[in-house]
Amino acid sequence: MNQTVKAQLNIFKRGLAWGVPLVFLLGIGAWLGQATLWESFFPGGVSPAGLFLTSLSILIATLLYRPRPPFPFLPNPGWWQGFIRYAAVMVLLVGLSRLLQWLMLGAREPLALDNLFRMGSSGLAVLCSLIFLLIAFFRISFPLVYQAVIAFPRSINRLQFVLLSAGLGLPLSLLIGLDLSLLGIFFLILVALLLLDLFTEGYSTSLTWSLIWLIMLSAFMTILLYRFSIERDFRAMEQIAPRLAAAQDTVAMQAIAELPIQLDRSDSLQQLLQNTANEPISAVSIQQQLDIVLSYFPYLRKYYRCIPIVFNSSGRAGLRQQPQLSADWLAEAVPDARVPVLRSLPGGQLAYLLRVNSPGYGILYLLFTPQEERGERLANYLTDQPYRGIPELSRYDFAIASTSGLHYYQGRPHFSLLQTLAAPQPGTSTRSLRSSRAAIRYLDPNQSQVLLERPLGGYAKPVAFFAFTFALLFLGYSLFSWIPFLWGFQPSPAFPSLITLRGNSLRQRVQGSVFLLILGSFLVLAVVTTWYFQRSSLGAYESQLVQQVSTLRSDLEQRLLLMPPVYAEDELLEQVYTLADIHQLDVELYDLNGRIQASSAGFLQARSLAENRLPPAQVNSLTKGLLAYVIGEQEIEKQTFRKIIFPVRQVDARPVYYLAGYYPAPAQTVPNALYDFMGALLSGYVFFLLIAGAVAIWVANSITEPLEQLREHLQELRIDQLEPLDWERQDEIGRLVQAYNTALGALADSTERLRQSERESAWREMAKQVAHEIKNPLTPMKLSLQYLQRAAGQQPDRVEQLLPGTLNTLLEQIDSLDRIATEFSHFARMPKAENEHFDLRSIVRAAYDLFGEQASEELHYELELPEIPAPVFADRKQLLRVLNNLLQNAHQAIPSGRRGSISMRLVSNQPHTWTIEVVDNGSGIPESIRDRVFTPNFTTKSSGMGLGLAMCKAIVEQAGGEITFTTTPDVGTLFSVTLPAVPAAV
Repeated sequence: MNQTVKAQLNIFKRGLAWGVPLVFLLGIGAWLGQATLWESFFPGGVSPAGLFLTSLSILIATLLYRPRPPFPFLPNPGWWQGFIRYAAVMVLLVGLSRLLQWLMLGAREPLALDNLFRMGSSGLAVLCSLIFLLIAFFRISFPLVYQAVIAFPRSINRLQFVLLSAGLGLPLSLLIGLDLSLLGIFFLILVALLLLDLFTEGYSTSLTWSLIWLIMLSAFMTILLYRFSIERDFRAMEQIAPRLAAAQDTVAMQAIAELPIQLDRSDSLQQLLQNTANEPISAVSIQQQLDIVLSYFPYLRKYYRCIPIVFNSSGRAGLRQQPQLSADWLAEAVPDARVPVLRSLPGGQLAYLLRVNSPGYGILYLLFTPQEERGERLANYLTDQPYRGIPELSRYDFAIASTSGLHYYQGRPHFSLLQTLAAPQPGTSTRSLRSSRAAIRYLDPNQSQVLLERPLGGYAKPVAFFAFTFALLFLGYSLFSWIPFLWGFQPSPAFPSLITLRGNSLRQRVQGSVFLLILGSFLVLAVVTTWYFQRSSLGAYESQLVQQVSTLRSDLEQRLLLMPPVYAEDELLEQVYTLADIHQLDVELYDLNGRIQASSAGFLQARSLAENRLPPAQVNSLTKGLLAYVIGEQEIEKQTFRKIIFPVRQVDARPVYYLAGYYPAPAQTVPNALYDFMGALLSGYVFFLLIAGAVAIWVANSITEPLEQLREHLQELRIDQLEPLDWERQDEIGRLVQAYNTALGALADSTERLRQSERESAWREMAKQVAHEIKNPLTPMKLSLQYLQRAAGQQPDRVEQLLPGTLNTLLEQIDSLDRIATEFSHFARMPKAENEHFDLRSIVRAAYDLFGEQASEELHYELELPEIPAPVFADRKQLLRVLNNLLQNAHQAIPSGRRGSISMRLVSNQPHTWTIEVVDNGSGIPESIRDRVFTPNFTTKSSGMGLGLAMCKAIVEQAGGEITFTTTPDVGTLFSVTLPAVPAAV
């Protein structure tokens, strides 16, 4: 099977290994999101669960990613491949930015950045999906740029790639509709590629670099998300403003038009109105019955104040307190009965008017004017319909005004912007952006003005989101940087790990241990403080509302003292209504038996939404004086409210009534402010964590720096250059350095003695070896000459016949002596290495081609080379000599009668190194002689000096590498030559 077919099969296997689980996860995500598989890649309407599983599957695939040279068929592939790698990173960055834009501008449910702790499970799933994609982006981008840095060590070349990629990103961004300025896009791509290039050029898996990248990625996502979030708010406000500028509220108009039918059904209201025919009655009695009717129209009850105006049949006012509007003006303003109209009141305020005629009492006019939020009134919580039916309006503060003045507002808009913000053309709007708010001023063609504002919270909210994103990214990055080690493999190049507790680096272990210790402490402290402040805030909120009800109770007691001993029921009801309006809190008044007497929210009992009596247990507790107040719970329209009950006392301290105040459960109102505080608290913790991480790095460096210096000295240690270390402090490291310097002095003395002993031993061994090797050829030379001498004396006539053979013998032995001298000369004086940059694949291929010509059916040669360059810096000729020697030894190691197999492989088993492996299926090396394989003068052959492998070892070590072997008797031997990988010259 040739190399091309094997490579295609490997690609097919990897595709199956990645594709099957990827499609499986995408299928699950599509099923959960009720979407097709295609939509999982292009999520136009995919659910958060689908997006979550899609991004997770992409991340898992990137963990298995191994870089390959892209598009090798292009001309001048080296330059094109370098540029395409940077361009690929640019495409990923632009695509990720476009996804963030879609999530904020195009998704049906955009990611909510207002309150991190209330974004819900779907928002958290989307945010985690973005975290996965950020990690996947870095996981893919790092090896792409890393290979480009190796292939192009000159910074000027890579700078050209960066500039070209940033320039190419501009038309790509315009093509896909990325809503950023061209300068912003260019700057974003340029900074990202330059920093990524800087990181890979000085590649390090230290905690410092990892934290820097986490900060960068978190800042990248935070800036873009808030940029697109603000743009989404501006677009939404520009769509809302014309609807607010319209004079008529169609939702209110429709509800008012349906109101007369419900008024006719209220017998209590009709009875009260008939009473007005005789004499004016209290407006509060009518107001209570109107509230019951309006409870069926929650929109009107929440956003409008209903004011009754009654005229009896004789034209007199039917209520003791009613607006000073004449019957003639009202009759002209509302010409048709039961048909609501929008009119401008004499004071300039717009109001909706409704007229209901009845022969029993006269005419009832209802005046509806907009009202602002009414504190803790029940209407605010029992109505979820937005103002004018605009769902997005709850996110914004707004004010509506005309030439006659301000008509209506909600929230806390900056009214000054209606004058200071540049006046737009009619039908258009003007934008204003500050750190605390985003606002528009819209001018209607009818000269109505709308001010819409989006509170941004200053820089606190983006910082809190950055902190939250950083925390999630930190956890995700830590988890997925450890997964390759848990699976038992190391990606190539290595995936930068965040915290290393296991490994060969003491610095990383110290940094990781200290950082994890600090992180654990901060997590525990954050949980405890969050729990404490949550309880404290909820308690403070509840105490505040209890105090509010208590104050209302005191006001009621003062009013009761001023009332006559005997008073009418409507007078008591009027006091309750007045106090409810003053304190903006709905209350109920019960007698001592627990029966209701008056209520500012009479619709609760009229519609059976609440009981008419207090629970007996609460009445008994208050009657016996055991409790100052009682707190219970009441469920109204599927919402839980607290009900606090106080006794209302007279001068003699005896209770005469029980006052109950309604307020929503703290969990429904407090968390917005509380979670803002928790976000600020999280920001503080994250920044404290970063500071603690910097301290951990400094502590680890202070511990390991002297050890690193010691390591460098030990690496550069030479017998003839023993330089002591300098250390000022007399601490543990100082004592270690002192012991090291003392050992250097002892080592110098021992070295000198050892040198003398080794020289003497080497001379003796060399003399013995040379004598032995020279003696071997001298013996046949002596015997030949003696034989010739004896023949000359005994058989002179044979001398001429014997002379040629004797001369040949002498010449052969002289050649043998010459070879001995030459081998000793080469070993004793290795030629100086002429190092150069070259691709290691070239000499491996050359050695294979030389010996591959000898291939036959009895001997098979095999070669395996990587697809990417393998740059080294060494002597090309000497390394070729090493490979030839190894192949020659492998050939000679195969016993006769066995079909030989010799293979050469060039692999990268660990970062920054290349390894040449020569494998044979020969007899192997016996265990008894393995320690002497690289020893000079050792050989298992019948001829030769045994200096070949010794010279190979010297050549490889001179190039900064290492040569080793593994062998199995009668199975074969593997020789490995490992050389450092260096950037190749361009």
